[in-house]
Amino acid sequence: MTTLELWIYGFVQGATEFLPVSSSAHLYALEQLFGWPDAGRALAVASHTGTLVAVIVACRSQVARLASGLLMLALGRSDQAEAREALRILAASVPLFVAGVVVAIQVPTATLAQLPVMAAATAGGGLLLLAADRGWLRFRSGRMDGFAAYWFIGLMQALALVPGASRAGCVMTAARIAGWNRTASANVAFVLGLPAIAGATAVEAWSLAQTGDVGLVTAAATVLVVAFVAALAAIWLLMRWLRQRSFLPFVIYRFVLAGLLAWMALHAT
Repeated sequence: MTTLELWIYGFVQGATEFLPVSSSAHLYALEQLFGWPDAGRALAVASHTGTLVAVIVACRSQVARLASGLLMLALGRSDQAEAREALRILAASVPLFVAGVVVAIQVPTATLAQLPVMAAATAGGGLLLLAADRGWLRFRSGRMDGFAAYWFIGLMQALALVPGASRAGCVMTAARIAGWNRTASANVAFVLGLPAIAGATAVEAWSLAQTGDVGLVTAAATVLVVAFVAALAAIWLLMRWLRQRSFLPFVIYRFVLAGLLAWMALHAT
């Protein structure tokens, strides 16, 4: 890939990782539109590392609380507030990891990585986000908290294994259905991104180590830095936006992206 393509790759991955618009659909569309070669595992690890560092920096106070909670759990002090919060995050992460293992073993990558699937997931996810954000989808009991809410959010997050669904979008949609406000919904998507992205990075890094393909050092460094900056900016801008406005622009954008993916699918046959 050229230097410009590396910048675009890192920017798109970083900017869309924490927005409810699906990073995988964007990258796949760019590869198809511009005939990019497969970015490879080295660049995937670099981009995920960049976004992981970005969310750690942006949510550093919560990361510190999470680390403290994990330490308390290790010491058997599960009655502390930080420990209970860490347990909720861990519980919400379980469905994604379990579903990820099942999909990796049972479902061929080519089955999910298809333009019609991405188009449907992008549009369907946008419709669900709109319904949840407008209050058309809500639990009758009002705001749901505690482990029940985190389990529900975790189950919805697992839907992100379908390319185009968007992990952040699934989490934000679930949190809005549970009655959380917009900033809280975005915030939990950021925090749940820590184990999700760390897990994805570990899998990619392990595969990279197995293949021995450790080249592209300069390219990987470029992608890492660009993804970090783009992700940090996206998190900051999204939180500022949601303090006063809705998810509607992202819903509209998803519908436009779904239309592009559907058009590409039609012209690919």
